Amino acid sequence: NIDIQDGSLVLLRNFGFSPSQNININAANNLNINGTVPDGSLASGVVTQILGTGAGGTIFVQANQVILSDGGVILNETYSPAAVGNIIIDIANTLELSGFSPVNPLSSSAITSTSFSDGNAGKILASARNVILKNGGIISTTTFGQGNGGDLTVNATDSIEIIMDTSVFALPSSITAESIVAGDAGNLTINTRKLSMSGGGSIFASTRSTGKAGDISINASESIEVSSGNRISDTLFLPSTISSNAEPLPVNLQLLFGASPLPSGDSGSIKINTPILKIEKGAGVTVGNLGTGNAGNLNIQAGAIYLDNRGQITAATESGGGGNISLQTQDLLLLRNSSSINTEDKGTVNGGNITIDYPIVSGFENSDI
Repeated sequence: NIDIQDGSLVLLRNFGFSPSQNININAANNLNINGTVPDGSLASGVVTQILGTGAGGTIFVQANQVILSDGGVILNETYSPAAVGNIIIDIANTLELSGFSPVNPLSSSAITSTSFSDGNAGKILASARNVILKNGGIISTTTFGQGNGGDLTVNATDSIEIIMDTSVFALPSSITAESIVAGDAGNLTINTRKLSMSGGGSIFASTRSTGKAGDISINASESIEVSSGNRISDTLFLPSTISSNAEPLPVNLQLLFGASPLPSGDSGSIKINTPILKIEKGAGVTVGNLGTGNAGNLNIQAGAIYLDNRGQITAATESGGGGNISLQTQDLLLLRNSSSINTEDKGTVNGGNITIDYPIVSGFENSDI
């Protein structure tokens, strides 16, 4: 077993011109990364940082089980024109990211690759039997600068669970690929037997400014269930979602990161392939663009699709084009209890098309297409 806790670090930091070496962690049993220093300012973790012009090394992790909890992290970051390395995690059984720092709910347990400058972020490849992201657990690639974000791939031979079951306002459990300023976001790929999301868990690719969002590809050989959300307050409900979008940052963050007030980058597309897709209790699968760029397209191939209790499949654009929805199934498309499938354009161009290839389409209890 390897335990890293209370703000301890495995750290490789490069200030120079030569490339970094790698971090290799091999645990015959478990790797546990837990907690932060008492004031929450420094997380326990495995970290590479690039501050010079030499390229970054890769983080390799092999173990029977890996648990990141209470704000523990595995991350690589570049603050320079040099690219950071990749993160490759190969787990025999369970990869679990759970919770956030008790003194800072925004300090989540996370595996991240991030560019803060012109260098590209690295790729993340996480493979396990089961992947659990709970109460703020995050796997993400992000670019805050001119460099591009890395591609993110999660492979789970059995299941992936993305769960929120806390009323504390924290970052949602998520798998994400995001562009904040000018660099393009990476693509996001998920391969598993069963994917389940609840309580406000999310899978999303997005752009907040001029960079392009990446595409999302999800393949689940048994089923996908996207359900419910997180009721933060009487007026704030965060639904579980699979989404690709372009949305502006709050004004204070636009000034901090130098992002444009209105996104101009194109959103990515979403492709889902599974025998059974269930969307229910306010959850949704969406593509959209609230800026001037084009929305991506949404393509779902399934044996059956069930929408219940305000489940939604949507595509929306503000002024750009795109946003087509294509649904193909072998058996049934069923909508119940105010569920909906719709496209919308608020600008001068036409909204996207909805193409449905189903032997049976049924809608009940005020559901609409």
